[in-house]
Amino acid sequence: MLPANPLQHLLLQELQCPLVMTSGNLSGKPPAISNEQALADLQGIADGFLIHNRDIVQRMDDSVVRESGEMLRRSRGYVPDALALPPGFKNVPPVLCLGADLKNTFSLVRGEQAVLSQHLGDLSDDGIQMQWREALRLMQNIYDFTPQYVVHDAHPGYVSSQWAREMNLPTQTVLHHHAHAAACLAEHLWPLDGGDVIALTLDGIGMGENGALWGGECLRVNYRECQHLGGLPAVALPGGDLAAKQPWRNLLAQCLRFVPEWQNYSETASVQQQNWSVLARAIERGINAPLASSCGRLFDAVAAALGCAPATLSYEGEAACALEALAAPCHRVTHPVTMPLVDNQLDLATFWQQWLNWQAPVNQRAWAFHDALAQGFAALMREQATMRGITTLVFSGGVIHNRLLRARLAHYLADFTLLFPQSLPAGDGGLSLGQGVIVAGALVGRGSPERIKRAAFGHHCRMRRERLIRPTYSSPQVG
Repeated sequence: MLPANPLQHLLLQELQCPLVMTSGNLSGKPPAISNEQALADLQGIADGFLIHNRDIVQRMDDSVVRESGEMLRRSRGYVPDALALPPGFKNVPPVLCLGADLKNTFSLVRGEQAVLSQHLGDLSDDGIQMQWREALRLMQNIYDFTPQYVVHDAHPGYVSSQWAREMNLPTQTVLHHHAHAAACLAEHLWPLDGGDVIALTLDGIGMGENGALWGGECLRVNYRECQHLGGLPAVALPGGDLAAKQPWRNLLAQCLRFVPEWQNYSETASVQQQNWSVLARAIERGINAPLASSCGRLFDAVAAALGCAPATLSYEGEAACALEALAAPCHRVTHPVTMPLVDNQLDLATFWQQWLNWQAPVNQRAWAFHDALAQGFAALMREQATMRGITTLVFSGGVIHNRLLRARLAHYLADFTLLFPQSLPAGDGGLSLGQGVIVAGALVGRGSPERIKRAAFGHHCRMRRERLIRPTYSSPQVG
């Protein structure tokens, strides 16, 4: 940590060694803001308490920034600074954007500016829901902000989507991965009428077109339109949400789909130690095993195959972090592993056959996976950009925090203009800004804010207005 107040400066002067700081809260819970709450909640994990008689008024997690300047979590020290909207966004009526349910932030968009909230966390927790409401009230008071529209993620089951429906305002849904791409465009001040880019959005999961679950997508994007071009093939998530917590489930799903003789490989030991046959039948019958083109779950599967992930994860992204760390000592590895393109999808059957049959140290195999994945996505982006005369490529989604994958993508696409998230998180922490610029882009030029506001009264007017401002989403292109 770097010292952010006088007490921390004094501590560092006395200790003369680095300190690691984390927020005063249990995992998944909001930070304690009173001495009494801290003593009650944290006595099981803290060895001692340094308390103060100055109360905390507003919860604010610490920001997390890499030494390169890449923002992982935007909070203390950055919030509530206003961000300028890109050129072309003018006279935007007040729009409240609710983000997603994980790593939640909300955004207030008005005029030519947007204000992102601090990192709030997982909205499934009652305490964080209370913190969310307190933060929204405070931000609305600070900026005298009364929304005319509310924007939420396309996932109908999200807590934030339910809140949007309860606000008695015109609502607009935005596809999760369109918002990811738009947030990166807005960070780089890409003009409203700047034209199309090709976007690569990689994460665990998000709602796509027609209820599809996405997580490894190549898109043609501008603020008003989003067209799906290809990406990873959809694979079952055995056990639904449990697949995000137990990597071996994803290895089983990948093997059942792409590796018929999977039981002959030692890499599948983590699966064969489990009661996998029941899950295999569930996958075959489509019982609690939704299909998703998730890049995050592919990382989990490879980590399980290399044995660098526990059977049950203790935090989100643990397997992917372990896999990146395993590959880190390698600077460059010559390998036979590829993910060729077939009908605009990365061919994972070829990948698994080559990778499982390649004998090499585990760190080299981890590096080869990153490299093959980057090479496959780079080929897809290059092909789609070249046929459309597009020279700018955008990258977003939580998987883009992976430094090795970033570096390999930049290596293979060095002749394009590349936009990576830097001052905003690549993951869901920046999503609310993306939602805001998408809807603002649809509103700009549609009439004065007064006319838009008048049209929002009543159910039928609201539905007309929603159709008027809805972004354009195109069907996937195959072949």
